[in-house]
Amino acid sequence: MLISFLLRRFIRSFVLYCLLLAALLGFGNIFLKLSLLSNVRALWIVFCALIPLMITFALPLAAGMAVYSIVSNLYLNDEITIIRSFIAAKRAVWGASIIFSALVTILYIPLVFHIAPARYGVGKQALLTLAKQQFDSLEAGVLHAPFPGAAFYCAQKKVHHATIYYTSLFLALYNKHNERYFFTAHHGTLHNDAFVLTDGCVYTITAGKHYAAHFKETTINIAQLLAKTNDFGTALKHPKFLVLKDLLPLCLQKNQAACYEFFKRLAQIMWLLLFPLFALLCALFCGAYKNRVLMGICWNGFLFLCSHIALTLAQVWWHIPALAFFLLFGIPVIILGILLWWYQRYF
Repeated sequence: MLISFLLRRFIRSFVLYCLLLAALLGFGNIFLKLSLLSNVRALWIVFCALIPLMITFALPLAAGMAVYSIVSNLYLNDEITIIRSFIAAKRAVWGASIIFSALVTILYIPLVFHIAPARYGVGKQALLTLAKQQFDSLEAGVLHAPFPGAAFYCAQKKVHHATIYYTSLFLALYNKHNERYFFTAHHGTLHNDAFVLTDGCVYTITAGKHYAAHFKETTINIAQLLAKTNDFGTALKHPKFLVLKDLLPLCLQKNQAACYEFFKRLAQIMWLLLFPLFALLCALFCGAYKNRVLMGICWNGFLFLCSHIALTLAQVWWHIPALAFFLLFGIPVIILGILLWWYQRYF
């Protein structure tokens, strides 16, 4: 009876915290991409595409805060005394926390192995589509930055039968590898993804070298341009954006990046499994203090930071397998062991 009562309250609080944190992270991510968003519809499309990725970050914090807030609230009316005094009540609290942890982990596994990586590609594609639409709508006589890594200017612009005609145009591009390209042309046309420049020149700066060339006519594919400028194609090939069925074959081929990514996701699942138990122990230790809400936020934030530091260090020292696996799986076990020892000693 008490287990089901606590479990329902855990789930309600978890849903509330998860929605709140995912929304905050989602809008924060959208804020960083405002240069690509021209209207409210564009913002909504990108937000929906990227929200599963934000949920993967929100879930551990939400799970920890849900358990911490409910258990710490037992101190308000001295209900914690009953929990401490009766073995059955104490077991019910632990049982509800363990069941809740298992339920959240079951939800997290498909999210971290399939849904979030797959939706990342959808979100990137939505960003590219919106950037291309914004490129089509640029007005003449103004220097524009239609998307990160590009600048565009034209003296005149005319639209005829879905084809855009430009006069005296300038196009500057750069990418994360510090490669820069400057195009100038007397005329240009844009139809679908084909951007045709005539009577112009291109000036290239790469690896400290400079190149200049004149052309009678050249064609630039807008979709490829966006992908190259924003490293979209390279990003999607990275193991962290692969679903499980694409990741496992690379692991079997002993691809180091893929192996790390696979075990990193297992470690993330392990951290999430233990987060509610960490929160429960913290609530039992600190729930009596007046600033228990602040302490809960700091505790869960500290654990979340520890998990990401451990995962990052494991990637840095992946060439030392024993140390890397200790950082991935040993750190959370040690933290749990210390907290359980403290619990057994004082409770």
